[in-house]
Amino acid sequence: MIDPERFRHDKSAYERPNFPYRCGRAAAWGKPCARGPETDGSCGGVAECRPVKRGDRFECRRPGSAGGACDIGPDSSGACSQRLPPCTPRPTLRRVRGRLGLIAVGLVMALIAALVGSTPSGQARLSSLNPGALTGPHAGFTAKDGCITCHAAHGEGAAGWLKAVFTSGDMTESCLKCHSFDGPAAAAHNVQFAERKDVTAPTCSECHREHRGVSANIARLTDEQCASCHKQKFTNFATQHPAFSKTYPYSARTGVKFDHVSHISRHFGESRVAERAPKTCVTCHDVDMNQRLPVVKGFDQACAGCHAQQVAQKEMVLLRLPEFDQRKIDRAKIRDTCGPTIEEMKAMEEKAKAMAAGRKPKEPEAEDYESISTEEMSPIGAYLIGVVADDKDSYAKPMEGFLQDLVDDGAAALMEKIKDLGGKAERLLTGMNPEAIKRVACAWARNQEYELPAEAEMGGWYGDRIEFRYRPQLHADPVARAWIEFAVARVAAAGDDEERDRAKAMRDELLSTRDGVGNCMKCHAVVKATDAGQDAEKLEPVWGYRQATRRPHFWFSHPPHLRLPGLVTADLEKVEQGCQTCHRLDAKADYASGFAAMDRSQFVSNFSGMTSNTCAQCHNEKAVREDCQLCHRYHREPALRVEVTSNARRP
Repeated sequence: MIDPERFRHDKSAYERPNFPYRCGRAAAWGKPCARGPETDGSCGGVAECRPVKRGDRFECRRPGSAGGACDIGPDSSGACSQRLPPCTPRPTLRRVRGRLGLIAVGLVMALIAALVGSTPSGQARLSSLNPGALTGPHAGFTAKDGCITCHAAHGEGAAGWLKAVFTSGDMTESCLKCHSFDGPAAAAHNVQFAERKDVTAPTCSECHREHRGVSANIARLTDEQCASCHKQKFTNFATQHPAFSKTYPYSARTGVKFDHVSHISRHFGESRVAERAPKTCVTCHDVDMNQRLPVVKGFDQACAGCHAQQVAQKEMVLLRLPEFDQRKIDRAKIRDTCGPTIEEMKAMEEKAKAMAAGRKPKEPEAEDYESISTEEMSPIGAYLIGVVADDKDSYAKPMEGFLQDLVDDGAAALMEKIKDLGGKAERLLTGMNPEAIKRVACAWARNQEYELPAEAEMGGWYGDRIEFRYRPQLHADPVARAWIEFAVARVAAAGDDEERDRAKAMRDELLSTRDGVGNCMKCHAVVKATDAGQDAEKLEPVWGYRQATRRPHFWFSHPPHLRLPGLVTADLEKVEQGCQTCHRLDAKADYASGFAAMDRSQFVSNFSGMTSNTCAQCHNEKAVREDCQLCHRYHREPALRVEVTSNARRP
């Protein structure tokens, strides 16, 4: 009769002979630990016992075969004080025999499958060597090399077959020979998620399974596949999808300031523009070029009807003749370079007549000097010459010298000033007649206003009394744009505080939306430079229309939604139809404040944020599709490599 007390915990190290693993210490030294391995093969003997709590204390349970209760005993937390180094449990003979048996059965079944004959029609049946037809797109790339195009070949013979059974068949590297993505290919969604330490590198075959037939769609996933990684799981979009962000889908501003509220609710209703005002959103937005983010049509199509004439009405003052207390420019030198005036020619004629008659020429009476200008210098001219615009003591002598240079060299003197300041004169002075500035300088040097022979109807560079100006000729005028960019750049490049102040004055003049070419900035945003280490004063005008932030994992197509009844032909002011069915104007939004700070990250939308309820009206389990892949994309910008497509086209 077996002693029932033989296997008590304090007398015997029970080895559990039916477990798939045996103690590593028993295998190596013939002396198993008291607890033995766990069922999953991990070591269970890192402590000599598992203390048990009795009352408010823990009791040592080390068996008598291991020496009985230890002197120290468990600590206050109940952990054993006698720690042991872990061992590596080993499979028992019973487990090894079981595995070998399964392998043998598998080999027999594989052999039977390989020896299966043909069908009566002569077509080979599916077998271990023919897993099924590839999809149409993939079949063309495997015609030359066959299976090894994607699969790594195993060695021949029984050893090779056995290795194939127990070796993982990851084909990700083979896939990347043809496919490319915008982001790391071996990362979930091609993005590194720093906050998700539990996300492992995915393999292509986890989601895409081949050999399902020529017409199979292996890119289509199930919601269950998506949910296998996402923490927040749901099965119904209409009731369980996480809430959209408060401003969705308006997350970032565009490069053009266009206030939808003021235009739709006020300007488009004015009688003077009623015929030219758009009637629907698609008048200005092109939904065919970009299905997800409708492209705004260009200025000529969307804006010129109302704003084309305003471009030519805003001019830039390059130079302005300032007030002088006295004139020190040599008249004789000016006459030699610019030629005599009518008054000077009459005086020379009278002098010649007197000398011919033997009379002494009459000396001209001295004239009191009175400056024809009571204005200060233009900010641009003051910066180019390096003086303070409203300080006569500062600008008098440099301006006189500059006038003399203009008289002598014309536009070349102006080009030299610009180049010395790092500007590109060929861009800033495009279209300037070299003689035009010289004629204006000649008049100013004589303390006279310059009279333009004819109205500058065609725009461009021209002189007007005490100013030399530029009138833009069209939208996106290259000269106006070049001067704005020059002024913005010079503030950041200033060498000292005085130069910075002059550059700021020039920049503020050119960016002012009240007067001059700065009127461009009523529509075009100006933003602060965001690159690390850049000067805080550096600004950047945004000329092109900049789309909102792209979401590479999100997809939405406008055309099928606009085909719904009443959307395309709807009146803009009728909120319950048209695009405003989803995009509702927010009349209380302070849209202009999003551009005031010139900070890209600050944005106030003209529209109220959309909610998932808007989509759920149609997309629910009883109506239209609501699966994950309808709106979400796994990969970022998937594409085929150029060399692959080129090779595929070769005969």
